Amino acid sequence: MPTYYTSGEFAKKAHVSIRTIRYYDQKNLLKPSTHTTSGARRYTDADFAKLQQILLLKYLGFSLSDVREMTLGSGDRQLLLDSLQIQKRLVEERLKEMQNVATAIDSTSSTLKAGQEVDWSKMLNLIHLTSMNQSLSTQYQNASNISARIRLHRDYSLNKEGWFHWLFRQLDLKPGMKI
Repeated sequence: MPTYYTSGEFAKKAHVSIRTIRYYDQKNLLKPSTHTTSGARRYTDADFAKLQQILLLKYLGFSLSDVREMTLGSGDRQLLLDSLQIQKRLVEERLKEMQNVATAIDSTSSTLKAGQEVDWSKMLNLIHLTSMNQSLSTQYQNASNISARIRLHRDYSLNKEGWFHWLFRQLDLKPGMKI
């Protein structure tokens, strides 16, 4: 039997406001698992997992309508798993880019503190790194872009049958035939 939380308990557990929980309900992003006879919302741990996904997608810059399409548009667990893996890679890429930006800033600051001439090509590299980050956000600005990438990855990245089995099946060999 699942544990049910009131809106307040659920919001506190998730570190968001009750207003956010109600807003997500109103926008059909996160419906409560049940209602009491008086109409109060009740949430479960499964709802908490949905909320975490919504908050992560929102953090990555997706609009609420994109989040709705990505989280509610499919009950396919594999699609959601693939989505989480891509999101993880996006976060890792963003971390690398931000580390490179921090390194460029530190280098330029050290140069200025030492009274040396600034290498403006390094500053241009910093600008380039920042624009790469914006390009990444643009690439995944809506759910259809990330969904297309997930579908391509799912459908074409791994041959479930194996090369030799697939090849021999394509040859349509009859008994007694030799290669």
